[in-house]
Amino acid sequence: MKKDLSVIILIVRNSFWRVLLAILMIIIIDGVFLFADLDLQNGWSISLEELLKNRPLLAGLSSALFWLTYSVTKFGSDKISKEYYTLLRLQISEGKIWFWQALYHTFCYLFLFVAEIAIFLFLRRYYVSTSPVEAFGLSTVLKVFSTNHYLQNLIPYHNPLRWFRNMMIVVGLGITSATEPFAKRRGIIEYLAYPQLLLTLIVFNIDLRFWLFDLLVILLSGFWAVKAMVYVKKGVGKIDS
Repeated sequence: MKKDLSVIILIVRNSFWRVLLAILMIIIIDGVFLFADLDLQNGWSISLEELLKNRPLLAGLSSALFWLTYSVTKFGSDKISKEYYTLLRLQISEGKIWFWQALYHTFCYLFLFVAEIAIFLFLRRYYVSTSPVEAFGLSTVLKVFSTNHYLQNLIPYHNPLRWFRNMMIVVGLGITSATEPFAKRRGIIEYLAYPQLLLTLIVFNIDLRFWLFDLLVILLSGFWAVKAMVYVKKGVGKIDS
């Protein structure tokens, strides 16, 4: 257990500030795209729905996802890095290293999505409570979220299938991103995280409110996650033998 704890501390220490930087990117990009509007120069006299219309709201999350994926897949993937030699000295199995990375990465991606939701809710509450156009209320937020496909995908409210789809996306990102450094430590180039990342960006960028599409996304995310786990299981057998 002591070795496992050392691996967890090493993983967290290596990416902690990078995760915070990803959240800072979301705050800055979301804030700029939301409030850098010529119509706001003469006062906040447009409705929230008009403010959000045709905005590249995905820019903040997509930038943060790319940065986070690049950062976490670099850990322990270079055989000349300090992290790699530290992992060797700990004499812990590749399977356990992958497990802790997959678990930690999943929490990182989940934290990123939760931060995005919290930031958007705060910015919208701040705008509506400050603007003289409309009074803030739950009905206002629900109306805006229902007319904006990105927000509808991000916070699907009373749609359990879509919530489950989003969770599968998070789990898929966590598992596949942990598999890339595992492969690179074996001297193999495998880009398993980026198909899942591309699927994520497509899902949140299009307006397709059909349950069969959500089901397809769940199946694809599950397929790539299972593929990554099978790849690791086969690789661990060769390494640990």
